[in-house]
Amino acid sequence: MSTTLIRVTVRVYATLIGEVGWRVRTITLRDDATVRDALDAVGLSRIVLLNGGVRPMYKVLVNGRDIEFAGGLSATIRDSDTIDVFPPVAGGYPVK
Repeated sequence: MSTTLIRVTVRVYATLIGEVGWRVRTITLRDDATVRDALDAVGLSRIVLLNGGVRPMYKVLVNGRDIEFAGGLSATIRDSDTIDVFPPVAGGYPVK
């Protein structure tokens, strides 16, 4: 039995870029891979996950849709999907 492979793009933003040392990674996974599998493959699980879920204040999106509304970490990903991971953000420029 052969396994079909898919290619997925993972992008990180803001402070995560400095933590992981990259902005975009394209990875190859089995066609039954989940969001969690993709995060594991690029080393983000240790940063983004806590107690089996996404840490509070982090946002993980697949093709622009929050995984909270798309099956969570166990959601199956497909070929050419894009996973975006946003760290907590605070502050900003004051409005005058």
